[in-house]
Amino acid sequence: MNLIERIQKGKDLILRGRSYGKDTTALEIEVENLQCSLKAEVSQLKLSEFTKRNMALLVDSRVLGEYVWFCSNIEIATQVRRDDPEKVCYTSEELQHLLNLNPSCESLKVIHEAKTLFVGSILKETVEKKNELNKLRL
Repeated sequence: MNLIERIQKGKDLILRGRSYGKDTTALEIEVENLQCSLKAEVSQLKLSEFTKRNMALLVDSRVLGEYVWFCSNIEIATQVRRDDPEKVCYTSEELQHLLNLNPSCESLKVIHEAKTLFVGSILKETVEKKNELNKLRL
């Protein structure tokens, strides 16, 4: 059983235990430790490896000043948006595009603002829409 499966099983056991009025503190600590292990494992992944996994990672972006989702593919991003429509998702393809662009912190904030305005959009489309809006403002 991999870490993700163990975490999910632990969460299920916590919910079941709570429904019976059981103390789940020890299990909650174990799940938290497993989640820390998973974060450490994921942080070591290359982007190409992240792309191969069906997973989403909630990231606290210091540059953007908010949490964003990194998703391995569009299907996972769609699921995340369904569960957490307020958060912005970046697929691994978009992350690769951002790496290629190598934007400054200010440019990244502008890109993120556009992606926030155009919920569910893909980065390439978002940048194009933002450029169109800027032309209209001139």
